[in-house]
Amino acid sequence: MIDAAALHVADFLRGFSSAGLDALLLDEGSGPMPAADTLALYQSVLNVAAGYQWAVGLACPQGTGAADLPAGFAFAVADAPLTAPTVLRLPASVWDGGVAGPAAPLRHIRIPESTQPEQVLRQLGQLRG
Repeated sequence: MIDAAALHVADFLRGFSSAGLDALLLDEGSGPMPAADTLALYQSVLNVAAGYQWAVGLACPQGTGAADLPAGFAFAVADAPLTAPTVLRLPASVWDGGVAGPAAPLRHIRIPESTQPEQVLRQLGQLRG
């Protein structure tokens, strides 16, 4: 089923060819980390991304990581640095004044829908230090 959906997603992504994108992030949600053969079903999406020279990342489920990224993936988003190039996922508690964790060249955080724009700007300013 993933491979059939990936074909439709790949076709949809072609519409962004001139949008100036540099990266594409595939988010595996909250379940366990998928096996490499499952991730291989994204091949049509990876092919489109490669054609437009987009880096493709894999957002690992909370609390998991990918020691070795499958071919076609350039980086992982994870809770802690991995052996693969990593974008560090910040905890949601950052929006409530929590600690942002260790410094990292690239960080990823989800902004809750209810967060006011002013709070987002304030928090991003603090994260940029």
